[in-house]
Amino acid sequence: MKKLLSVFFFLFCGICYSQVTAVTEQGDSVYLWDDGTWQFVHADSSEADSASYDETFTIDTNSTQYTKSSNALKALKGQKVKYELWYDADKWSQANINRDDAEYYLKNDENEAFCLVLPERLTTTTYGLLDAAYQKANSAGGVDSVSYEMRKVNNNYVAMMKMYVKINDIHFLFMGYYYTGEERTIQVITFTTINLVDEYIKDMEELLNGFVVP
Repeated sequence: MKKLLSVFFFLFCGICYSQVTAVTEQGDSVYLWDDGTWQFVHADSSEADSASYDETFTIDTNSTQYTKSSNALKALKGQKVKYELWYDADKWSQANINRDDAEYYLKNDENEAFCLVLPERLTTTTYGLLDAAYQKANSAGGVDSVSYEMRKVNNNYVAMMKMYVKINDIHFLFMGYYYTGEERTIQVITFTTINLVDEYIKDMEELLNGFVVP
């Protein structure tokens, strides 16, 4: 089972959205999404191209104040953009991953729950970030259900999204924090299989709550 989860981790990598920035012949900066679409770059994410914004999109804010665990004594620090991810080294450890846009990859001691950190130097909307992640997950297999909310985590607002996804007849829970700020987005995404959710959901959420934006 543990080897199978490791294999499906790489399928999971394919559903995390990423993009690159390019300049057109006219000198305009654009984002190139990995699904083949593009969007003009704007200094202010509120000015994002209307094609990427759904005016009907609303997201509730959870009133709970989320903070990092007292057991989260070890930190990963962003190299591409500024952020920190504090974690409990008795539960999680770093591992290597062959993916250019992933800065860090963590797995739990049982090799049954995982975390991927994808920072990028770009500006987009919360809707754009969540929708891109959802579309990638849906194209990878199928999203059975999705829920999201805004949370205040270590004094910064982030979007939390849970997706129950079916990939090759195996059901997964993906739970992540999605941060959008000035010239940066950061995805911190955890996942495990449905049958292990009750066992690992608290550890996954504790790990996510170690996310800090200076």
